[in-house]
Amino acid sequence: MTKILSHTGNEVYVGHFQGNAMKKSMDIIEEYSANRIEISPRISVITTFTNKNKAITALQLELSNMPYINACPEGVEEWTNIDKIKYYVGALEQTTSEYCLLVDGYDVLFFKNLDETFIQKFEHLNTKILFNATKNNHPNMEIDIVENRDSLGEFKYLNAGVVFGKTQDLLKFYKEVLITTQRKDIMNPWNSEQLFVRIVANGNPDVSFDHQCALFQTFSKTEKTVCGNTAIII
Repeated sequence: MTKILSHTGNEVYVGHFQGNAMKKSMDIIEEYSANRIEISPRISVITTFTNKNKAITALQLELSNMPYINACPEGVEEWTNIDKIKYYVGALEQTTSEYCLLVDGYDVLFFKNLDETFIQKFEHLNTKILFNATKNNHPNMEIDIVENRDSLGEFKYLNAGVVFGKTQDLLKFYKEVLITTQRKDIMNPWNSEQLFVRIVANGNPDVSFDHQCALFQTFSKTEKTVCGNTAIII
């Protein structure tokens, strides 16, 4: 297997091929779609999809005989990213595992086992909730205030496509996000759940994003350098 390293040299566990990144990363996607992984019983994976034939996350988990929760209610054919927030709340309320990983359904793959080492690395980051980090500021406006943002490097914006934490911490957070979606003073022409997530994350000391790409790697606006069987994403 090709080893996937981030710009900081970390061997990342989860890849998010958001936007047009899938077209540029088909070699990695094809390789890892066939890669079987294991997940600690302490972790529940929650995703959201309606078309399983295109849900690469669920297909990889099923290939690996790993359980997951599709938060999208049965019978729903169309939904927006904002709907995903209430689906997450519903799924988290029914989840009994210590930790949860919430991931987009159509553009996320696992590179490594989510084992005890993964949990330990998360705990060492000293945060309750850890989101993806990305080079993209979406929506392209000032939403959350991050002190010395430019010092974080290029992956300096929160991305809501992947998030990990203890189940009860995530439930508390997403309940607040769900309440925020009901505010009439927030314009959201993009139907973006990320807007609401970033608003609630703003100034919250319990929420961080993985700007070092220690565990998670987004692929939008990145380039790949291949050295033998190692791909470095920068």
